Amino acid sequence: MPDGNEIEHPSHYTSGGVECIDGIRAALGEEGFEAYCAGNVVKYVWRYRHKGGLADVLKARRYLDWLADSMDDGADEKGGAPASKLVYGSGGHDGQDAIAGPWVAM
Repeated sequence: MPDGNEIEHPSHYTSGGVECIDGIRAALGEEGFEAYCAGNVVKYVWRYRHKGGLADVLKARRYLDWLADSMDDGADEKGGAPASKLVYGSGGHDGQDAIAGPWVAM
C-alpha cells in the first residue's frame, strides 16, 4: 500500500510552507474548488486500472474527501444537512438503496 504521506501530503506539492491544494482552493473559490475535486475523482477512477492502481484509487478518495469537506462547510448556508451529520439508514434489502439512500440527517 502506498505511504499515506505520498497520498495525503506529498512533499513535492508543498512550497514555502503552503500546500498546492490550499493555493488551488484560494484561487478557485469554493464552487470552483468543488468542481476541481469532482473532476479529479473522475480522472483517478477512470485511469486506475491502466496507470496508478491502488495509488490512484486512494488519490480519488482524497479528492472525494476534500469535496465532501467543502460541501459540509457550506451545507448550512445552502440549507442542507452537513455531510458529517448524514448516516445511512436501513431501507430496502434489494441493494438499490445503497446508491439512492435512504440518507437521514441526524
